[in-house]
Amino acid sequence: ALGVAEKFLLDLLTKGDGQLPAKEIKAEAESADISNATLARAKDSLRVKSKKVGRVWIWALPNQNAA
Repeated sequence: ALGVAEKFLLDLLTKGDGQLPAKEIKAEAESADISNATLARAKDSLRVKSKKVGRVWIWALPNQNAA
């Protein structure tokens, strides 16, 4: 399950120019039957960064600067 979640997260972030709102990622993951816990493990494994921009949490690939 972790490998599937890692691929899912990497694909999603790559399509989103390396960063997307966490809320959007979590909604997509739920639609793909990926649990929040597995998504969190994939996030840690891929070293995805979180940054709050205004009132929105953004997840970004490690080589991206969150807006």
